[in-house]
Amino acid sequence: MTDGVKKGNGRSRYMKAALPAGTTWEQALTMLIAGTFPFDMSLNTAPASESTAGWDVQGTMLTKANTVSDETAESMGFDTDEEDPTINDALYRVLALASSANGGMSNLDDIEIECNEVDGSGWVDYTFKKPFTDVPHVLAWNGTTLVETTNVTALTMQINAPAKFIAIYDGGLEE
Repeated sequence: MTDGVKKGNGRSRYMKAALPAGTTWEQALTMLIAGTFPFDMSLNTAPASESTAGWDVQGTMLTKANTVSDETAESMGFDTDEEDPTINDALYRVLALASSANGGMSNLDDIEIECNEVDGSGWVDYTFKKPFTDVPHVLAWNGTTLVETTNVTALTMQINAPAKFIAIYDGGLEE
């Protein structure tokens, strides 16, 4: 994701009023004060090189498709006809799925986590960015379904790519 950086020239957004024809200034002012003035706001998406631009860097727009899509939610076990999970809901589901294989987590302070995306096709060897203290639990998905992993160690795993994954080790688990 990219953070947006405004130019600070008052041009980062546009406002479009939806006032009925014939509205007087006094009526508009009354609506503004009462909080009933009808308007829509939109981002000024002119390229940064144009004089009308309001942003040095346009940020990634948050949408359902790039946060928790229905496909991702369904692959995590949510019923998208009945539920509309947030990012927090998805993260808690990932933690629950990862910890359920070993009886649950006892101390969140001891958690080690790595999230990443693996390109390629078929089985790919992957080395974790930082070795885990011990063998982590891995939950991997390709956007629509869970993906297999095998030969998971504290340092490496094999994953059926392409896939995104979260690896979690909780040093506080009691065997």
